[in-house]
Amino acid sequence: NQSWHSFCETATAGYDQGNDPWKPPDRRDVLGKHLDDCYEQVKKNIYEKANPGEKVPWVLTLDGWDNIQKLKLINFNLVGPIAALFAKILNCDGAHPTASWIKDTVITFIEDKGGLGKFVQVIMDNTSANVNAGERIEQHYRFKLIVSGCIPHWLNLVFKEICDLPYVSKVFNKMKEVVVFFNTRKTLYLPLLHKFMRGEDGKGLITALLGYTPTRFYSLSTMVRSAIRAKTALVACVMSMDWEQERRRLDSDGRAKVDSIKQICTDTSNWLRAEALVRFLSPLVTIQLFMGKDRGDVLPFFIPMFMSLKDLWDAQLANDCNKGFAGVKHSFALQANAKLWNKLEKFDHPIYSVACLLHPLNFVEKSEHLAKADGYPYQSLGAGEIPAGNMRRELEKAFGVFIDTYCDEDDRLDLREEIDWYLDKDTDKFISEAWSDRALVKYMFDSAGWWKVYGKKTPKLRLLAMCRTQRCKPSSSSAERNWNIWGIVQSNLRNRLLLEKAEKLVFIYQNIRTLRQITDNPRWSPNLNYRGDDDDDDDLIADTDDFDEEELLAWWDAFVKTAKEQMTNFVDDDDDDDEEELPA
Repeated sequence: NQSWHSFCETATAGYDQGNDPWKPPDRRDVLGKHLDDCYEQVKKNIYEKANPGEKVPWVLTLDGWDNIQKLKLINFNLVGPIAALFAKILNCDGAHPTASWIKDTVITFIEDKGGLGKFVQVIMDNTSANVNAGERIEQHYRFKLIVSGCIPHWLNLVFKEICDLPYVSKVFNKMKEVVVFFNTRKTLYLPLLHKFMRGEDGKGLITALLGYTPTRFYSLSTMVRSAIRAKTALVACVMSMDWEQERRRLDSDGRAKVDSIKQICTDTSNWLRAEALVRFLSPLVTIQLFMGKDRGDVLPFFIPMFMSLKDLWDAQLANDCNKGFAGVKHSFALQANAKLWNKLEKFDHPIYSVACLLHPLNFVEKSEHLAKADGYPYQSLGAGEIPAGNMRRELEKAFGVFIDTYCDEDDRLDLREEIDWYLDKDTDKFISEAWSDRALVKYMFDSAGWWKVYGKKTPKLRLLAMCRTQRCKPSSSSAERNWNIWGIVQSNLRNRLLLEKAEKLVFIYQNIRTLRQITDNPRWSPNLNYRGDDDDDDDLIADTDDFDEEELLAWWDAFVKTAKEQMTNFVDDDDDDDEEELPA
């Protein structure tokens, strides 16, 4: 690419600083002192920006993984009020992570970071070892620290059990067969499918269609939804003359496979079942994605969203004995309903109910102004309905269990009295503005901020909400997403990279992206002194006024533009007789 060559020539010859031509740093310096320098600068900035002054306690999230070197690793991520950051990787050194080992590891990390006062919650997967370790950690800290499971991970297990039911697996496996077929034949049949999916929507549809992750069962439902959206294009593709011409070139086994895909895509009954199942599972997918957010106060909406879904499913099952919710078989709907609520009964940490109870949005009637608010989580409820209004007794019972376990005995009587004032909207304790639509919209995803402003006459409850319950998160998604970056840094081609250097590269990669989002500066970067001079490095943000980078950026933009045009032509060109395939 000529633009790339021009960019490199300009960078090495035309980039003048101190009357010396700029030269790329030595490779050993890049992997040595420059890497260490970059790591330290990013570390200093990310901790301050993600949680300024550490005035708010951290949420610690953990997740385990086997890397390309077959090492058992556990990564530690910290979630602050503004953003999540990658903190550390731990090599298990071949040790099996038992409950006792996990407990000791987590306690060591907490103590190294400042002790109990710096943390409010620990989130782990829902394996038996993690659950047992969580109970031990809470006992070690005398229940001043909350340890809970990951809600999206639990939902993923629910999806797995539902997708294993014969009614679902029969339909979804056929859809998966179609997706795998196109995904493994990207140079032959995928460009053919592109002809029938034009525009940006078509590109996004292809990406979603091929985005199935075997270990994330909710993505199976998302993949089938994408296949349904692409139904017209899929049918047109398998019925086209080009499809038939490609079929004639195949051997007998290849023809059998192509005929099987064609039969699936043209089977009307299969599409109808798939559409019904997607409608049935779509509320669970919505909750899964909503609970996977790092930012904002989303945990208080978990219980009401599930209760609303339960009411919907129960009503559908009671009203229609032939078809269940969304048109699926009634017997399957009963099985899925039973699996879901049996799982929910075991996933009963009181923090979910208490976080719901202490969010004021859950105890006001839905108005038109609230319904139109950006991100309002209860769009499906009718006007005037109160999301948690019919669960007050159950939530108060969970609140009693929580304060008996996690609060000091001297505070329990005051907390019980103050919670009654709050639920009754006592005008002597809460001004009317506290329950207005304006206040509720402003603090929709910051209920701790609501308590800070309006809860001054209920000091014990205000402190509990501000510093503990409303600071808790629902998931360890930040730790899960961190493994995607590890897959980039430690790949099959870089499998000899030492764990220490890999950890620093992942730390820099993930946390620089976070810093750029926090500072709203897409070019934020540490100030690295490649020349080896003893300049002052106090200013951690590079001062771009010291040199003229516009020419370099112009060459870079030209390179990216050219590459995008080539890829667009490869994907969208109708006439592929003269089409030149890009290298992988």
